[in-house]
Amino acid sequence: MSRDTIVRHPSASGARKAIAAEQDDESVIVVFLLLQRMLGEASPWAPYMAVLPEHVPSTLSWSDAELNATAAAFPSLAEQARDRQEAARELASSWVRDTLASCVEALREGRGQQQQPPPPPGPMDGDAAAMEAAARELTGLQLEAAASGPSVMWAQSIVESRALTIRGRKFLVPFADMANHEQHPEPRAQSDGDHFAKHHVVTADAFVVKADRPAAPGAAVSEDYGDSGNGLYVAHHGMVIADNPFDCAVISLPALAQENDAAFEARQAVLSALRVRNPPEACIKPMAPRNAILPPEVTAFLRLRNRKRSSFLKGSACMRVVEAVASKRRPDRQLISECLGGSVLTPAQGDLRRLGDVLGTHVSAVRGLGRLVQLKRAEFEHAAVMSSFASTQLALAEALKSRLAVLAPARERGAARRESPPSLRSKVRRFNDWFRAQGPAPFAVQAKIDKDFRVGAVASRAVAPEEAYLGVPNAAILSHDSAINSEGMKDILARIRAKFPRGDAFHELLFHLIVETKVLREKSFWWPYLDLLPSANETQFPIFWNESDLVVLNGTPIDAVVRQHRAEIAGKFRAIDRAIFQHKDFAGLLPAEAFNEDTYTWAHAILDSRSIWWNGERHLVPMLDLVNCAEGPDPSRVHATNLDDSLQFAITKADRTYRAGDQIFENYGQPNHIYFTYHGFSLTGENHAMRVKGASHVLPANSHDCAQLAYRVPVPSDPKQRRSMQAALGRLDARPGEVTELCISVLEGKIQRATYDTRKALAVLATVNRTLSQPTPTTAEAESRAIEMVAHLALVQLRKMSQTFSASQDELILGSLQAGHSAPPVELDADCEAEVRRIRALDSVARARQLAGIAFRHSQKVLLRSLVPALNVKDSPELSLEDAAEEQARMEEL
Repeated sequence: MSRDTIVRHPSASGARKAIAAEQDDESVIVVFLLLQRMLGEASPWAPYMAVLPEHVPSTLSWSDAELNATAAAFPSLAEQARDRQEAARELASSWVRDTLASCVEALREGRGQQQQPPPPPGPMDGDAAAMEAAARELTGLQLEAAASGPSVMWAQSIVESRALTIRGRKFLVPFADMANHEQHPEPRAQSDGDHFAKHHVVTADAFVVKADRPAAPGAAVSEDYGDSGNGLYVAHHGMVIADNPFDCAVISLPALAQENDAAFEARQAVLSALRVRNPPEACIKPMAPRNAILPPEVTAFLRLRNRKRSSFLKGSACMRVVEAVASKRRPDRQLISECLGGSVLTPAQGDLRRLGDVLGTHVSAVRGLGRLVQLKRAEFEHAAVMSSFASTQLALAEALKSRLAVLAPARERGAARRESPPSLRSKVRRFNDWFRAQGPAPFAVQAKIDKDFRVGAVASRAVAPEEAYLGVPNAAILSHDSAINSEGMKDILARIRAKFPRGDAFHELLFHLIVETKVLREKSFWWPYLDLLPSANETQFPIFWNESDLVVLNGTPIDAVVRQHRAEIAGKFRAIDRAIFQHKDFAGLLPAEAFNEDTYTWAHAILDSRSIWWNGERHLVPMLDLVNCAEGPDPSRVHATNLDDSLQFAITKADRTYRAGDQIFENYGQPNHIYFTYHGFSLTGENHAMRVKGASHVLPANSHDCAQLAYRVPVPSDPKQRRSMQAALGRLDARPGEVTELCISVLEGKIQRATYDTRKALAVLATVNRTLSQPTPTTAEAESRAIEMVAHLALVQLRKMSQTFSASQDELILGSLQAGHSAPPVELDADCEAEVRRIRALDSVARARQLAGIAFRHSQKVLLRSLVPALNVKDSPELSLEDAAEEQARMEEL
């Protein structure tokens, strides 16, 4: 099967023009495979179709859970798999469906042989009458199934794993595609596929395959597939070749940090001139010659990433490269070389050392993937391939690490800092001056750098409880109103509202934030405030965590919540981008560098984490949004900001006494899962964690916290019960068949039924019991059963969360990480010791994220365990597999 044979084949005559116009050979063969599979025995390829596998274990068929796990160590592999899956779904929903329908319709109408001039009959033309009869028997459902996403992914996996590529053309060749891989016995240098091309030749009337080694009669015929690393074989074949001489360590390099200055954009421009991605894919052979161990694009990227801001001053070589790119001129090679500090063709010792600096984190991530696959082997359909790939990659990465240690020994260096203190100090000073000039009233607070919180707000004088300490003038606040009145937004909003007159307050404020921060920048009235906002790398928001960071949340309901939140933001971006920024009516509305998925996600996160609400609207309030979170003397006293009588100032009152110089805190009044999802911190009672240096994510106790439970609502088989349950649960934002998050508040061993989350959780469970039980229980009986179900849910959830580390192990890990500061070392078991070593080896951002995740999951385990005595059921702090199965069965019985 190839483009030429498919275009001429009678069964494809109904879509001959569409197939000939399609530029991608892969898509052409995919649709033809699906057509022949539909025709069944009537297809001339029926014997060949019958021996094709029903499943190819390539990454195209991997589940979200498998790709999420893989992305922690190999983000490019997972990202490319998702892109291919999405491309297959898009192909199914449009071109494949229409093309198959046209082919089937032509066969049904007997137009399979109509072609002018008629071609000479071929041996694979098949029986026209049989194909036409088979087409007439096809139902609409069969056609729909053939063009579905899973069917297209199957056909695509067949093409990816079996098609032979010669000079850019793809061929699916029966018999030739059945030769398995075996490395050629004679070693050879990598030659970009020359060996494969030498033994596979396309002539005018045949596809000729030549043996690349002797084969005895009756012996299996094998061949050398080529010069590729295992990354390609895993992605397209679902296999790992042992002792592959062309394999390489696939290293995930950290992307350029998104700084709030022109240096980031300048670095991006230089990368563009070099045609290097941010970050590039690094595939490195540990035993390559020293002068060839780093690909030039990796050397260039590592040097550029290490350039200081001063390298991008006006007149410098780097800025001249940037200016050339902006003017659409090709920069001089010598200029690029000067910008990068010399030729990138031969890596210097510093380049090798920079790679060594990132290898430690990569090795930990690969090791973590291997361990995760072993723990979840039963849940991963492709665990064997994942485990084998992780194992070979770990060996390569360790070998590379050892080689670099010899070629470029590490130098002693001080601890890295998140931001140069003078730079942040100047931003804070400028912000304080700007804010004071706005005439706040009252005004008893100022911004100050804090070693744990980055920036906080401190009292400039003594403040009494319930005294108004801050009044922010309306003119200084970013809101929907300021967006409407902003000079930079007037034209944008006018054009958008002309097409979408109903408006969208959230996105209009988000665009306002992006325009002021990314377009106007220093020209913006709010720039001293905006310049102080944290970049993505300076926050702990879980939506910015990578997969290796998220592993710490495995088994917790919050893992799915974070991923869902991230997916929702990505979905909103795609919808807005498609409806507005890719629409011809809005051409040039915002520059591409100002509106992209990264800036959209950052702006969304800023609004999620810093918005202050009053009168049903969100606002960004300078100075007030620097006030960090902690409970006051009265935990029920929650932060509130309201407009004064003049409607000109947003007033906030203190909930406790402050002396001059004390940091101001407000009680946000939310459970930890809200804090963690949108802010990246938890309020916990684990005071030992407070003493971990830089652990701003671990704060005092949270009286508003609740034990988070994931509960899949059953689907009644009886339609009447299903409708009844659906109606009752609709008011509680829960639906049959879906997982809903329940949160149970516990204080001093008793359920706090007065809290909204607890009332909602009990109402959901009671509704399920009342609907499914015969005879229908009383309200008291339904609630009693609901409470019993809470206990079983808590025990099962505790088991899931304790698969990797128990609550006591979490406590030991947090305790050990404080050693060397204010507490003696803690004795650890082997698993905990390995975890502590892993976390200590991370950079400051990744380490803080791991600590935040451990603190959150530990606080949840403590709450779940507290539900056991509260509900008078079997106490099991270290729940076994047998206990979990027993409790799960009891819950299902209920």
